[in-house]
Amino acid sequence: MGGCVTHLDASRVAFLVALVAPLAITGVLVPFRDSVPNTSVALILVVIVVAVAALGNRLAGALAAIWAAVWFNFFFTRPYQRFTITRPADVQIALLLLVVGLAVSQLAARARRLQVVAITDADYLARIHDTATLAQSVKARREQWSITSRPSSPRCCTCAAAVSSTAR
Repeated sequence: MGGCVTHLDASRVAFLVALVAPLAITGVLVPFRDSVPNTSVALILVVIVVAVAALGNRLAGALAAIWAAVWFNFFFTRPYQRFTITRPADVQIALLLLVVGLAVSQLAARARRLQVVAITDADYLARIHDTATLAQSVKARREQWSITSRPSSPRCCTCAAAVSSTAR
């Protein structure tokens, strides 16, 4: 068999996790919905959204935030298994879950952009350092060459006159 391997990059994996993980987590937590507060479920979902935002891009994080809010609404707000919310506290939790997820996605995107800038700047600084080191090395070699190849000449006028008179 040839080397035909399907490659899933981090963004594609993040999109897949954004679609599946909120549903899977809420599905696993449904049996405990009477004993686990909705705020705890929302915080667990925020962890999933943060992981997706860190792994993928802004869109994957936003998708995870939306799906987390949707599945939280469907499984953990009354009436259960409907896309309606009757309690104001649950509306607040669902909206906060969505807002926090979107904010985290934006922060993760900004962190990735700053990381690229930092890496690029570090590369530029390394090049500047290498150029400065090379320039100092060239300058030192030129000075060394000019000292060794310079003809010896008197340093003052008196010595020059003495040397020229003895040369006659």
